[in-house]
Amino acid sequence: MKGIIVAGNGLGNIVNEDISELLDIEPGKNEIVQDIAIIDIDVYADLCRLTYRCQSCQRVLLLIDDIHTDDLDALDQIRLASPDKKLFSNAKTFRVHSKNFTSTVLDPADVEKAIGGKIFDILNSFSIKLDVDLKNPDIAFYAYVFENMKKSAKNRYRIIIGLDFSGELDKRTYRIFNSSMALKGTTAYALLRLSGFKASDTLLDPYCNSGTLAIEAALNGSNMSPRFFDKRFPFMKLGIYDDKAIDKFFKDNDASIKAKGLHITAADPLLRNITAAKKNAKIAGVEKLIEFRRIDIDWVDVKFEKLSVDKIITFIPGSSKFKDDKLLEKHFKEFFYQAEFILKDSGSLVVMCISKDILMNASKEYFKLKDTKQMMAGQQVMDVLFFIK
Repeated sequence: MKGIIVAGNGLGNIVNEDISELLDIEPGKNEIVQDIAIIDIDVYADLCRLTYRCQSCQRVLLLIDDIHTDDLDALDQIRLASPDKKLFSNAKTFRVHSKNFTSTVLDPADVEKAIGGKIFDILNSFSIKLDVDLKNPDIAFYAYVFENMKKSAKNRYRIIIGLDFSGELDKRTYRIFNSSMALKGTTAYALLRLSGFKASDTLLDPYCNSGTLAIEAALNGSNMSPRFFDKRFPFMKLGIYDDKAIDKFFKDNDASIKAKGLHITAADPLLRNITAAKKNAKIAGVEKLIEFRRIDIDWVDVKFEKLSVDKIITFIPGSSKFKDDKLLEKHFKEFFYQAEFILKDSGSLVVMCISKDILMNASKEYFKLKDTKQMMAGQQVMDVLFFIK
């Protein structure tokens, strides 16, 4: 059997690392197709575990078919041979969703209609009676369409079809108190992974906004699912677990949660951001694992001991407080001065930003720029700057 793991924009390698850790699979064995990982699984429970525990996934599915074709007429190739009736035992309705990963000329509505009709016929031939429900189906299939741009390719399109196990995973139910500048949970987690964060690190986010990065760090460091308080997933309707077995599944996956031992500080110059971060952390169940402090940047060296922090990781979108670039650069110089004072010699400073030029200029006196990367946060391209002393 194979599974489909959908990542956010450009986060395929991050998802690959998560899969390898959660399922003990060598990273090189997973096929990465743009932002999708295709993995070998032994049991359905592997996909259920990824659904519940993975912090970087957008969606988890069971692979139904992987088609290489030139047009919709070839969708008759869909096999779905000997479907497992258990997966459909609790369902009466289904629908198909389609997503294009490239500028393909295939209309998603046409893809959904063609694949939906074929799945209906195949299931019906195995005495599995499901009706189409486009609004509130019991189960859902997803078709991911890729266009092969290589001139040597035999087929123009690749369509990967899966049965949804997870629903939408990149939305965090703890994100109630937010601002327009708040990071999504998957983006914050990806930033932590890129930064090399470990549970043993002393971590500071000095511009925490609504606390997403600190919360994701606390969830990761404590082995707690970001969906601990939201145990409702499509796989629970697929006939895999009865009530007793599903209780055991969640109990087993929650057994490794650590309730202490982290050193994470979420700080911000604005009290309203600290208040929002605290409330979100409480909803996530990690409030006691994070220290929340309102700190102006020029007071950081007073609040923290010299050389006491392993990692400073933060998102700095810019500031409307400083209209003038010179004033903004002065503020950033103060930030780097303070960071240099509290950061260990072996530590690292990682900053995500929308515009990097002023930050890079302000850092030169205090830090060496080791690397730069780009990430997508929704439709926004973000720069990630990696500094060392």
